[in-house]
Amino acid sequence: MIVPELFNPYVINRTMELSALFQSGIITNNEEFDKLASEAARTHNMPFFEDLNGESEPTLEDVKMTPSKIGSNKDVSTTILRQKMWGSSNLAAALAGADPMKAIGDLVAGFWARDMQKELIAILKGVFGTYTPSGGSATTPMLNHILDLTASGTAAAKIISASAFIDGCQLLGDAQSQLTGLQCIVLLKPI
Repeated sequence: MIVPELFNPYVINRTMELSALFQSGIITNNEEFDKLASEAARTHNMPFFEDLNGESEPTLEDVKMTPSKIGSNKDVSTTILRQKMWGSSNLAAALAGADPMKAIGDLVAGFWARDMQKELIAILKGVFGTYTPSGGSATTPMLNHILDLTASGTAAAKIISASAFIDGCQLLGDAQSQLTGLQCIVLLKPI
């Protein structure tokens, strides 16, 4: 018998241990997102304040300062819900001489680690990929944030190097200090 209150947290923890993306630090748990994911709604509004902008003013006597405003906006997220069910019968356990449910319990965390990584890679392809809207032409919305070394003119520029890495970091602008991971897609050409 499997008690969901004990089994589910174990599977979640074990799944994170087995996931290369969790282990690398690229993905981390966040209490706020965990709270949003546990809500019944499929989409979640996440309001935030915009960054401060404008120029500073010189300090002059008898000149009043002009107050600036802070803007606000919101992000909208969705919760990705996935499910899978396994089962076995007493007859299968008797014929196999082992407990199939124990085997399922031992293997389920590995299944979810692979499934979650596959889902994340599909999301990243969607974010950074190219698509063609119906009746339109191919577009890559994040093109200004992608460094494609294969588009370089010289063979030397097509090699992953320290300068190529620095060029890629420059695409992040002010956010490059927050870099925690790097996605590198290597295309091999047949000889």
